[in-house]
Amino acid sequence: MRWKLLLLVLTSAFVSSELKAADQALQWRLESQFSGHYYQWGASLLPEDQQPASRQESGYLRTSLKQSGWFADLWLAQNTDPEEEDKSWHPEIDELYYDFTLEGSMSALEITLGAKSLHWDYGFLALPLNWLGPENDRSNTRHQADPMLLAESYQGMTVYQGACAWVEADETSEQREELCLLRSQGFIGKGEWQLLAGYQQDWLAGLGLAWTLTPAVAGYASASWKEQEEESLEALVGISWANAQGLEVRSEYFWGSTDAALLRLSWSPDDWTWIAGINYQDLEDPLLISELGLHYQLSSEVLMELNYFSYHPDGRPGATELDQEINLRLTYTTSGQFN
Repeated sequence: MRWKLLLLVLTSAFVSSELKAADQALQWRLESQFSGHYYQWGASLLPEDQQPASRQESGYLRTSLKQSGWFADLWLAQNTDPEEEDKSWHPEIDELYYDFTLEGSMSALEITLGAKSLHWDYGFLALPLNWLGPENDRSNTRHQADPMLLAESYQGMTVYQGACAWVEADETSEQREELCLLRSQGFIGKGEWQLLAGYQQDWLAGLGLAWTLTPAVAGYASASWKEQEEESLEALVGISWANAQGLEVRSEYFWGSTDAALLRLSWSPDDWTWIAGINYQDLEDPLLISELGLHYQLSSEVLMELNYFSYHPDGRPGATELDQEINLRLTYTTSGQFN
């Protein structure tokens, strides 16, 4: 893409005199994942001919490289869209950026220039605060990072960030708009808080809280409000339990004030293909989604995740017919460096 080439040229020209690759090790990380999905359609919001198959499998291979402030994230993913005949694997660059530090009299300023994915939310089912990152962690859907300029400063236990990015106008458009935001994050006792404010054609605001209830139990909540033609609110609340043997159990609820929130929750890597055909501007009912997940670290390199999701029509629990999903994922990760 043109913006990626432009970013590469700009960052190369800016930092070429700063690189000292000869005495810097190249750090690498390799990640591969297999995912299987099973769906049962009940009171679906989607027309029958636009629903995904009842069972799908997908996978990817991901490589991350880091050296002298540079970071690159490369994906090799298979096209799983049932409408497409081409099932070959395609490489993509999802992140490419450069980090450097500006020293000041009071504090240092960390600068990022390039395409970087920022993960600010606490959840798994959905991530309302990830304005510049993946919208959920439960699907294999890749997130191609947006080009941005990011500055952050640390004042004691509080971090302050400011960013301007060029993001897609919406999920069905290739046009880009400027999103500028400010974010702060800090700690109070056993809790953590964060505040976000931004502007992208209209005003945005976000709030996040996380707290430790016991050494094994943690709770968290996040919410994001957007002033659009019709105001929208998305909120997530969750609780998790974990032990020292690598087992984690979590339960989450996500609520969106309109069914347009459905667009944040794609089921598989290519679901944008069929979901983009929905006139989501006409979806006005609230949407409630719940999740019960079990994550187990089988070894230092292998993670197993088993998750159950239910989609509640009209934003209310207790319906007799639900859209349901069971998701099983196996992820292998290894890392090292070349001197």
